[in-house]
Formats: sequence, C-alpha cells, structure tokens
Amino acid sequence: MLEKLQPQPIDPILSLVDIVRADARAEKVDLGVGVYIDESGRTPIMAAVKAAERELLETQESKVYLGSFGDVRSTELIVQLVLGEGLCRTLGGRVRGLQAAGGVAALRLGAELIARAGAPPIVLGRPTWAIHDTIMMAGGAQVRWVEYFDPRRQAVDFDATVDALKSAPSGTPFLVHASCHNPTGADSSPAQWRELAGIVSARGLVPFVDAAYLGLGDGIDADAAGLRLMLEAAPDALVAVSGSKSFGLYRERVGALFILGRTAEVTNVAMTNATAIARTLYSVPPDHGAAIVRLVLEREDLRASWLRELDAMRLRLNAIRADFAARAERAGLPLAPVRDHRGMFSLLPLTPEQVRALRADRAIYMPESGRVNLAALHPERAQYVVDALAAAMGGGR
Repeated sequence: MLEKLQPQPIDPILSLVDIVRADARAEKVDLGVGVYIDESGRTPIMAAVKAAERELLETQESKVYLGSFGDVRSTELIVQLVLGEGLCRTLGGRVRGLQAAGGVAALRLGAELIARAGAPPIVLGRPTWAIHDTIMMAGGAQVRWVEYFDPRRQAVDFDATVDALKSAPSGTPFLVHASCHNPTGADSSPAQWRELAGIVSARGLVPFVDAAYLGLGDGIDADAAGLRLMLEAAPDALVAVSGSKSFGLYRERVGALFILGRTAEVTNVAMTNATAIARTLYSVPPDHGAAIVRLVLEREDLRASWLRELDAMRLRLNAIRADFAARAERAGLPLAPVRDHRGMFSLLPLTPEQVRALRADRAIYMPESGRVNLAALHPERAQYVVDALAAAMGGGR
C-alpha cells in the first residue's frame, strides 16, 4: 500500500532549519526563522506566562478532557481582547468562539466550514503565508487568487484587491490578515480598511480574518481596528486567532475560531458544525496553553506584565525596521518602505538566485521568496546584511 504514495515537497521554511544548523560559519545570519527572537538570540518565555504556569502547577487538580469547546473562559477572554468590549456588546449572541489546536487548526476548521456551507471560492491575496492555500484546500474550500502586494513599490496593491472583491458574488469568503502581514509586513491603511468594510457590507461578503500577530504592529487595539470594522459590516465572518506570537506560546498550540452569523441562531448552527469538524480532526484541544492565556487575561497583574512585555517586543521590532531602512537607504537600496511595514516580516525584492547566492557566499539565510524575519536581525549584524544585499542586488557599495 505505502509504495503507491508519491513524495511530497518539503516545506521551504521548515527545511531551512536543518540547512542553517549544518552551516558552521561564524558569520551566519538566520533571517528565515518564523518566531520572535530577542536581542540575545533567544525566543524567551514571557514573565506573565511563567507566573501563570507556576500557578497552574500548584492549583490544577485534574487533566481530564474539557470537551470540544476547550477552555470556554479562555476563549471568551480572547474574544473580548480581539473585538473590544464595545463590539462584543454590539454583536452579542451573534458571535461565538471555540478553542482550537493552534491558529492552523482554527484556519482548518474555518476552511471546512466554508466548504460545508457551499460558499464560492475563497479570495486569497498573493503572496500570503506559505500554507494558507494548502490549509484552505485541505478543508475542501476552493481558492481564487488575487494580487495583494506590489513588489516594485513594496506596498499593498489595494486596487487589485478592491477590483476582485467588487466583482465577487454575494457570500464570497476572503482571507485577510488582521495586521503584520506575513510575509510582506505591508498592511492596509485605516482608510483602506474602511473602504473594504464598505464593500463587505454592500456586497454581503464573508471576511475570514487571520489574527496571528496582534500587538506586534502598533498595539492590540490598533492592530485589531481593521478586523473590528470588518465584523461591524459583515453579515457573516470567521476569525482565526493564534496565541503563538502574542503570548510566545508556540509549542503549546493555542488558538481559537470565532464565528459571526447574521443572527444568533445562524451562529449556533455554525458552531455545531465547527465542533463536529473538530471532533474528527483533534477531538478536544490541548488545555495547558489556553489555561495560561486565561490566567494572564483574568489577573490584572499578569495582564499588565504581559502587555508591557508585548509592547517592548513591538517597539524593538519597529526600531529594527527604522535602523535597517536607514542603513539600506545609505547603501542605495530601494527598501525605505520596510520602515513603515509592521510585525516580524518583510518581503525583500530578491530573486531565488540572489537568495541562494546570499546563502552560499555570505551565510545569510532566508526562504527563496525573500521573506526576512527582522526580529532575528541583531544590530551588530545589520550592516553586514545590508552590505551583502547591496552586492547581491547590484547596487550600493
């Protein structure tokens, strides 16, 4: 039986891990890793998370299943965090959430829900996170591509998105990044979000929002502002939330899927479908990470500590961007827009051949798409990277 299977392509980002590890050159710079890296080169556990874990160790009395919805209180608190108290009150029973096994599982649940509903193909902006389309199609949803990013301007190709949505039939779902777009770092402006919300309302479209980086752009409320506009305007919507980056809980698989229906009854029916899908995927979600999030968001002292640390991460990322853009400008590179991008990632205008040359000649690693994780760019290595980019791109010194 197994001999009939065909080899599958290796994930281009995960495969970099082994390649980087095997390179013994002292000047090695790994910009391909997809996690937050601090100034010492580590991905630390946040102080509030550590405190919550200690409390769980002392007080948790059982490891029994929590059921398909997982930690209900944790999900309620995440909904309140993402939507804000005002919008939660406005939407009321129209919005409900369930815990998922990470952001990927939340996306996968949403994809199968879309397929079950018989929706038109989901509009997906290109480029996007490397497995967004794979997740959607694995869930049975069809995909319709639209250009999201103009590499020449290093900016959102907003006109292409608007044209695609204005021509989409009612009930069309479209996947949108809440903030800190992966892989480009280029987000829509507040005015553009308002225009998108107007199109959603006028045409009855269904936003499917991937909220993986809230707090790492301009703060929680600013990063969620576009998402909130969408949900105010939409008859139906889905929101997939990940706790990996905002809480540093990568390996704990913390996620949630929110469902918004035009009525509470519609939402409740959709939730029965979502839990039925979850039953066949992972049955019940893991508890530890969700319990940590619940404690952090419930306890004022832990919440304040978490927000301080998240703010420090955000400010550091934006400072790295400003420094990198300034160095690139001095080197004659057309990378000034990187300063205004947000989150960990930006997409540099490099060819696969140039990326491979940077690996071979300079020990600088990134996926062949040119996506770089700026959190991993230590200030002491920034000039080395900029000089290497200038040589690879045929400009500068």
